[in-house]
Amino acid sequence: MKTLYFKEGSTELSGASARQLKKISNTYLRGDLILQSFYVFKDSAQTDPLIDTLCAKRLKAVLRSMGVVSTRNLQTGSKILVHGPDENISKQLRKIDIRYTTFSEIPSDSLVEIQKAAIADNNKIEEVAVWNDTKNPNAKPKYNVPYLLNIKFVEGKSKIQSESYAEIERLFSYLKNNPNLTVVIRGHVCCGNNDRISKNRAKAVFKELSHRGISKKRMQYVGMSNRDPLVYPEKSNADRQKNRRVDVKLMLLEIEAK
Repeated sequence: MKTLYFKEGSTELSGASARQLKKISNTYLRGDLILQSFYVFKDSAQTDPLIDTLCAKRLKAVLRSMGVVSTRNLQTGSKILVHGPDENISKQLRKIDIRYTTFSEIPSDSLVEIQKAAIADNNKIEEVAVWNDTKNPNAKPKYNVPYLLNIKFVEGKSKIQSESYAEIERLFSYLKNNPNLTVVIRGHVCCGNNDRISKNRAKAVFKELSHRGISKKRMQYVGMSNRDPLVYPEKSNADRQKNRRVDVKLMLLEIEAK
C-alpha cells in the first residue's frame, strides 16, 4: 500500500506524493502491478456536499493521473478516518491509500496463467490501426486496449523508418479530431530486456505527435522492454519483428468515480 497526501483543500498532491504517484503510474503502465483499491479519507459518515465533492475530485484526479480508465475491477470511494490521539488529523484527512499487488508477490503458477492470458489477448490484435477504422469512421475505440501502430524502427535503435510517418500522421489526425482522448504510447523490443530502447521508441512517437501540435498533457510514454510479447518464444526474424513495435492505449479524459 502507498499513502499519498493532498495539499489542504486541493486536489493537487504534495510534491513528494506527486513524485511517488509518478513512480507507481509508470510501474502500472508497464504492466508490472495489479491495482486493487483507492480510498480517500474524511472525518465523518455524515453527508457534507463540500467534503464529499472534494473527496470525489481527489479520487478522480489520482485515477486520471495514473491512466486508469475503468474502476470496474477496483474498490474505490471514501473512508472514515480512524486515528490515534497523537496523529496529525489535518494531514490524515488529506490522504489517499492505494493498494496493489506486484507480480513478484503472485504465486508462480498464477503468474504463468496471467502471462498466458496476456499473450492470448495480444494475439487477438490485428496488425492494422483499428483505432482509425476507415470502414466505420464513427466507431468508438476500446479504451485501455493496446492498438498496434504500423511503425517500424531501425534494428537496435529508436530511429523511426521513413515509411512509418504516414501512420504517425493518421494518429495525429485522430487525436486532433478527438480532443477528449488521452493516449499512452508503449514501446517494445524483441530478443531480450532493454528498457532504454523500448522507452526511447515510445518517446520518439511522443515527440513526433508533440511537434505536430498534440499537447504533452494528453500523452504519456513508457518502455515495456520485452515484458509483453506478441509472439513467444521468438523462433524467427518475423517473430522478432512483430515484438519490436509501438502500440497505444486510448483513454477518456473524464472518469466517473464510484
